[in-house]
Amino acid sequence: MSLFKKLFKKEEKEEKENYTLNLDIDTRVTIKQMNGFNVVNTYKTIVNQVISGKELMILAPVVDGDIIVLSHTNVYSVEFETKSGLLKNNMKVISYYMENNMPLIKILLLEKTEIIQRRASYRLPISIEFEFDVVEDNSNKILKQDDVLLSTGETVDISTGGLKFLSNEEVEKDTFIKILINSKDIFIVAIASVIQKEAITQTRGYNYSYTCKFENIPDKYIEELSEYIFNKQRELAKKGKVFE
Repeated sequence: MSLFKKLFKKEEKEEKENYTLNLDIDTRVTIKQMNGFNVVNTYKTIVNQVISGKELMILAPVVDGDIIVLSHTNVYSVEFETKSGLLKNNMKVISYYMENNMPLIKILLLEKTEIIQRRASYRLPISIEFEFDVVEDNSNKILKQDDVLLSTGETVDISTGGLKFLSNEEVEKDTFIKILINSKDIFIVAIASVIQKEAITQTRGYNYSYTCKFENIPDKYIEELSEYIFNKQRELAKKGKVFE
């Protein structure tokens, strides 16, 4: 066998053993301590660094202000929330580190990472006041019109795929609405369809709750929204609130 073929086979084997695919810095992590099929403890944290195809650095989980020390001898179930969906594996602790006053754990993934639940996009729970109005369709002509939007709402959560919001304006299901979000942190113009309507009892002073799906949103606004959500997640992580 030629040297080239030997090298090729080695690279192919290493690629198959890359269990950290689709894992980025700040990927949310759930660690489960198991007893047979029963979950004994659950801890939340994030990825700090992808070291190799099997090794990651994660922040040590903290509960009620105390750092949780995971055993070197135990095997833990671990789940990662990624853009592709929820990934699952098993892990062991290799070592502990302290870097820039952050407690870190180097872990080893033991199996091939599997997708156990696909997800289109992460919904960021956040309150943003915005303007909207009912429109005839989701055409680019209506999207680009420089018109005044007369109704107001407040988001409950938002993602690159849509949003949930509260309002006192009654809008029927399957209606198109044009949305203008214009805050100091983000500017978005989009057309969405109302896929769910619910009458509520004065939540935040509003009478209706709506779930909407974006039907026409320019790529530049998707990128801006994605970056906005990512930055807000980082802010919440630094405050220890990302998992609330």
